[in-house]
Amino acid sequence: MTVSGIFILSVMGIVALTFFAFIIVFARMYRRAVEDNAVASASQNCRLAKNTVENYIDGVQEILIQLSDQTTSTSDEIDAYFREMVNLRSDVIAVTVSDEDGNILRFWNTAAEISDDAEPIAYLGGDEEIQEIFVTGPHVQTLFDGESDWVITVSKTLPDAGGQNLQINIDMPFSYITDYVDSIGIGTHGYVYVTDENDITIYNPREKNTDKKGKNISDSALRAGVYTDPQSIYAVENISGAGWKIVAVCFVDEMVNAKVAVAVTRLLCILAVLLVVIFLIGYGLSHLFSAPLRRLAGAMRDFEDDTDGFSFSPMSGTMEIEMLSDSFGHMVTRVQALVEQVKSEKASLRQSELRALQAQINPHFLYNTLDTIEWMCENGNTEDAAEMVNALAQLFRIGVSQGHELIPIRKEIEHAKSYLKIQSYRYKNRFTYRFDVENDCLDCLCTKITLQPIIENAIKHGIAPMVDDGELLIRIRSDGDDIIFEVADNGIGMSEEQSRSLLEEDNDGHSGIGIYNVNERIRIYFGDAYGLSIRSELDEGTLIAIRMPKITEEPSN
Repeated sequence: MTVSGIFILSVMGIVALTFFAFIIVFARMYRRAVEDNAVASASQNCRLAKNTVENYIDGVQEILIQLSDQTTSTSDEIDAYFREMVNLRSDVIAVTVSDEDGNILRFWNTAAEISDDAEPIAYLGGDEEIQEIFVTGPHVQTLFDGESDWVITVSKTLPDAGGQNLQINIDMPFSYITDYVDSIGIGTHGYVYVTDENDITIYNPREKNTDKKGKNISDSALRAGVYTDPQSIYAVENISGAGWKIVAVCFVDEMVNAKVAVAVTRLLCILAVLLVVIFLIGYGLSHLFSAPLRRLAGAMRDFEDDTDGFSFSPMSGTMEIEMLSDSFGHMVTRVQALVEQVKSEKASLRQSELRALQAQINPHFLYNTLDTIEWMCENGNTEDAAEMVNALAQLFRIGVSQGHELIPIRKEIEHAKSYLKIQSYRYKNRFTYRFDVENDCLDCLCTKITLQPIIENAIKHGIAPMVDDGELLIRIRSDGDDIIFEVADNGIGMSEEQSRSLLEEDNDGHSGIGIYNVNERIRIYFGDAYGLSIRSELDEGTLIAIRMPKITEEPSN
């Protein structure tokens, strides 16, 4: 991974961790605020419901007081007043007057008659409770034929002219309260319900005293105030004058957890957007700083792969990038100059090595030939010695070649034939030789004095030790873009170890310096892909192959 990538990921990680820590702290603080808000909402709705129901009941009680004041009027006046009350007030279903035994003495409603099955009205007062007002719980009105309204009854006891206690009862439609309670919602699932002072449910819009998860809500010991548990929030208010309670219920999952989850989700979305922005900014900065560095690194690799042909163009960017680019450009120029210098020195060194190897061959060959001429003169073969001197002179004229390192193959063949002529005199024609040369190879160039050391090695170490006459075959042929020189003899051969030693500089004198020098001169001049290879078997003979490129002009280098 690049440095810029590590930097971008590090910044994103730090931002993510910091933001996560912020989300945790925020979630806790926000949860407390939302819980307080939910408690306030439940308490506010409960207080509002309590005030509304209280006002409704207080209004009914005021009606009842007004009706009680009319009991001192004449019978006709009372009847007219009460009937007008029932007809005009939609919140009054019926007005009845009953005695202590519950018998209905008088009644006023919307033209319905007392049912034959009507039960006595419960007397709620006593001697000590005269003038007190009582509010009953909701019940079904069954006093009149054809009516079965769900009502609450507000009652007041008062004495009549005869000293008996009477009870005035006003039946009010309970739907006025239930409709209002049903309209109150705290969130989506919260609700309000009504109980009496003994915590017995008077009305619950959910029909059952359970919350949405089926958990039983215990109303016992619920006094005025606010209560919370892990799942619900309750607000309780007492309704004065009726002995009722208003209970508002809301749920933690909806009022708190859901809101906190939404807030956290939004914060996570903000974090995701922030991370994307950081990534884009980091990518832009990376492109501004890292991209030039990557291009500079690529240029360095190209320079390493191709030092000679590399051309560097200065890079633009920040001041630091431009400084690095300029420094690298100066280094490229300096290194290329040093490479050219090394190449020049290396070429000079290889030329010196080539001349040294050539100088080694010339004295070596001259020593061997003069030794043969001396041997002939000592044995009185002056004519043969004279022929050898002429052959030697011709051989050296070809070997000098006006200072050229490469000569035509036809000249190299003449050089080899002159040498073979000399060696034939020396070895008294104990071997025969034959040349097999392809015509298209004659005008190609080769390193001079290449065949002579190979032929010398074949005669001296392969044929000379034989009892029988020897044979030499010199073959020159094309092989694609190369030329192959082969010198084969039917001599005593040699082992694989001896064959390898011929191409080593320290070959313990087995072949003198000729074979190694020929191979080294070819490799120095043409490269390591060219040179000698040896194949030999004991008592079978030896084949030395020489590979050179097929060229007709001497290279400038």
